[in-house]
Amino acid sequence: MSIPTLILIALFPQAGGHTSLHPSGALAYVEMPAVQALREVYGETALGRLLADEDVHAALGKVMGQAVFDPRTPLARALAAPSVDAPGAPSWEELLGALTATSCSFHSRAGGFATFFANAAGLKRMAWDMRRLARLVVEQRERTGGLPESLAGLEGAPPELLVDPWGSAYILVGTDESPGFTLRSLGLDARLGGEGSGADLEFGLSTEATQIRLLAETFGAELVLEFDGEELSARAFEVLAAFAERGGVELERGILALPGGGECSSMRLADTSFGPIEIVHHGTRIVALLGMLERDALAERLSGTGSDAAGSDDAWYRAAAACFTAPAGVTVFRGYSQLATPLLALSEWPTPAPLLDVLEGLLGPAFAAVTRDGTWRVELREGVFVAEGLTSPMADDPFEGVLGGTKLDDVAFGLLNPAALAGWLTSFDVPRLVTAVRGLDVGGAGERALAALDETFGFRPDRDLALPLGGELALNLPPLRSVMSAPDVSLALSLRDREAFLRGMDGAVQYLLAEFGDDVKVDVVSYKGTRLYTFTATSLPFGAGALPIDPSALVHPTVAVLADRVLVTTLPSHAKRAVRRLLKDAPTEPTTFDRGRFPADASVVAFADWATFFGRIYASARVMAPMLAMGVELPFDLTTLPEAAVFTRFFGPSVRWNRRVEGGVLHHAESSFGPDVPLLVLVGFAALEAAVGGSGDEMDVDVSEAPPAVAAEGAPARRAREETLLALARVKVALQVFSFDQDAFPAELTALEVATAAFPDGFLDGGAVPHDAWGRALRYVRGSQGYELWSLGPDGIDDEGGGDDVRAH
Repeated sequence: MSIPTLILIALFPQAGGHTSLHPSGALAYVEMPAVQALREVYGETALGRLLADEDVHAALGKVMGQAVFDPRTPLARALAAPSVDAPGAPSWEELLGALTATSCSFHSRAGGFATFFANAAGLKRMAWDMRRLARLVVEQRERTGGLPESLAGLEGAPPELLVDPWGSAYILVGTDESPGFTLRSLGLDARLGGEGSGADLEFGLSTEATQIRLLAETFGAELVLEFDGEELSARAFEVLAAFAERGGVELERGILALPGGGECSSMRLADTSFGPIEIVHHGTRIVALLGMLERDALAERLSGTGSDAAGSDDAWYRAAAACFTAPAGVTVFRGYSQLATPLLALSEWPTPAPLLDVLEGLLGPAFAAVTRDGTWRVELREGVFVAEGLTSPMADDPFEGVLGGTKLDDVAFGLLNPAALAGWLTSFDVPRLVTAVRGLDVGGAGERALAALDETFGFRPDRDLALPLGGELALNLPPLRSVMSAPDVSLALSLRDREAFLRGMDGAVQYLLAEFGDDVKVDVVSYKGTRLYTFTATSLPFGAGALPIDPSALVHPTVAVLADRVLVTTLPSHAKRAVRRLLKDAPTEPTTFDRGRFPADASVVAFADWATFFGRIYASARVMAPMLAMGVELPFDLTTLPEAAVFTRFFGPSVRWNRRVEGGVLHHAESSFGPDVPLLVLVGFAALEAAVGGSGDEMDVDVSEAPPAVAAEGAPARRAREETLLALARVKVALQVFSFDQDAFPAELTALEVATAAFPDGFLDGGAVPHDAWGRALRYVRGSQGYELWSLGPDGIDDEGGGDDVRAH
């Protein structure tokens, strides 16, 4: 059995044939339908073969000072151990070996994302409002000796500060006779009292619990695990219960009655601070509900009587699969996502399509699956992961289709560097882009600016830089030639009108020199008949001072204008090398790009030989590492590091392409790298961190603010106590304001005296940290859950907030 597969199954349970078990209207649904079949063929993958290879074991053993080291052995031992410390408990291997399928879905109430983020922003504003109000109350009490009757009588408070984000007036709770006061908001429901996320909120109390309750009331998730037999599913259910109970989690056991007769075992978390969580055992399945989902509806789905299902069949999948290639391997997972629409609706950027197109081109289907609504399938075919997806266009975005809107031709493929180890090529609708940009002009200000550029410098960016371009662009990454200079990343754009573009570049140079003066230097030279523009920042813009380093050692953006294309490179030497190659003055380099792997109607293509790319970086580092590490004690000998080919020989190049079809964009990707590779990297980093040693234990501080019992005291003692409470309240307000400004409480109280950009007089209005009524410094301890603040009290003995110590309320 493959260890990486077990990691994948354990950390990312998904499922197959379970659509009828999930509620309708899911924003995202994913299923892994053939876990055991996947385990059978996983050894054919690149990582599976690498981990099983004896040469790899020998190379790792040499580094670790032993004969051989099989990286699968430690995890295999862990999986063979009992899942819980109890007689007859199944091992993890036994449970995972019986897992046949998994699925999960994510749900939201109507308008859930907008509501949640609006209320979360309201909670943040409320906390800030209360800090300002508390400071004003403390200041007024110090001046007048008493509290205002209500916040309406609070001096210096603007009217808008007195109303919470949900339209209710803040309430001041306290009297002149009481030692302290608090502030209250009626909360999200604008009613006194309330439950859940609608409960009233008080100053000084964390809003985190309210946000968690709001999250649970707005969103929900369902997870299904299916096992090969009822006996093992029942044992897995009890393993979950044992884990919870041994972790101190109180469970409420019960029965979930099914419509038409029948029942199944259930357990719910007694503590609902993190929202309702219920786990149900039904036959061969374990179903977990989190958040807003309802158990009665689950009972209907389990009994087969419910209409509230994600889909009684796979219609959602079949519609997209008609565009996919015929199934030819084991399905890793399949599913759909409708998360992009509600999330992008919250964005303040009205036209995200071009940026998303670029990022999808660079990052591939994994990014597209998150940023586009669509349906996806990933198969394992003869050791290669094949991902296919059908995504919906952004109908309301004027930039939709500007990139990747038309099929590529021979001119486009000529923009790819034949020696590049990674490349991305897309069609580019320049006239449509210019039209869309001009359509965004508000009030004619943009057009006036363009006209002013034309009048002063004789060029317009839209007319002289954009429209002369052709309809294709490519991004190339050739092999690294040196780790000491900028990589040879280049952008190539096809060119229709060279003279117009040169006119635009000359005008742009004059504009930059006029705008930035001596802060920028531009060198314009002719190299083999090609105009090169090299840009260097000589200092930070707008007179901010000299650059801390010489930029020439890192990057000199260079634009090369040839007859049929424009090249943008990181250094002039890279640009000249590209010019020589294109003019055939340089030796022909081997081609890494195979056009035959892409369909004729592709509108976007990409390829990458990451194994070779990172293998060369590793080879350079392997040579330099012993010299750089001289005098440093390491747990292994750097000279024993194996050659890169020991690991990279298992991984082949990756290819991706998109093409336009009816209803959206079809994505296709083939790669040796699957979801198991980043998982193994994460596991490796975790193991390394554990071996090196993590941070020390965080301080666990009880932040309960219940006042200690105080014996009867005379008037002088009461005055001293009240004076101390005022000092504590003043510091507490300053601490809250500090935490809002710095996103953390200070390590020491003296930090409250230090000025910041937002608080030039510090957090105590220019004053020092006050002492208590007996002239002693206040005690302060910051912990992982907040802080504790107290005075030593009249006896001057530190009882850590107990005894006669005076604590902050």
